[in-house]
Amino acid sequence: MGRALAEAFVKQGCSVVITARNPARLQGAIATVARSGVEVLAVSCDICRRDQVRSVNEQITACWGAVQIPTNGACIARAESFMDMADAVWETFSKPI
Repeated sequence: MGRALAEAFVKQGCSVVITARNPARLQGAIATVARSGVEVLAVSCDICRRDQVRSVNEQITACWGAVQIPTNGACIARAESFMDMADAVWETFSKPI
């Protein structure tokens, strides 16, 4: 789902960030998405680890500023800013299903 979303956004000319826990899967996604010619930032990240999510957010901010359209194909999330979400809520919703 994540790769399909990234591909849809790059077709519209959007810069995208893609993440994955598995570096090999991330490399496969990069190969597919980066062909579009738009900027792609690929970061290995386990969204169940808040410190890694914070690091990704810092990298995005350094590259492009604030996140414009966050998507998450890896877990259930509440409708609130993922950076403002309480740790207990984050941990509840970021557990693999």
